[in-house]
Amino acid sequence: MFGFADDGVTILAEEADLIRTAATDVLYAGTPLNEIARRWNQAGVRTARRQTLWTNRTVRQVLCGPRAAGLRVHHRGEPDEQTFPAAWDPILDRATHDALRRKLVASSARRPGRRTEYT
Repeated sequence: MFGFADDGVTILAEEADLIRTAATDVLYAGTPLNEIARRWNQAGVRTARRQTLWTNRTVRQVLCGPRAAGLRVHHRGEPDEQTFPAAWDPILDRATHDALRRKLVASSARRPGRRTEYT
């Protein structure tokens, strides 16, 4: 969990700062996610799960994910999905998180990926 220690609750200051800076850059400077990924990769920062390079997709997951806003989601993707405050402190305030979701989730919906056709 990028931004958090192995206990899943303790915020890692350096990674949290990267998340906050990326959020500001995306919202106010219009920085593309692939630029954020490039910066993090050049700085030697790796993804938490697989210790791999960042992509625009993995950056979006961190910025738009509920964990960074101190939220937990139950029944994700189901009709009865519910969001609750989590046991950990947020890295991003709720207004910033909501603004990122509006911007990034909407932008990804407008640019669908290429479909693979099987014959």
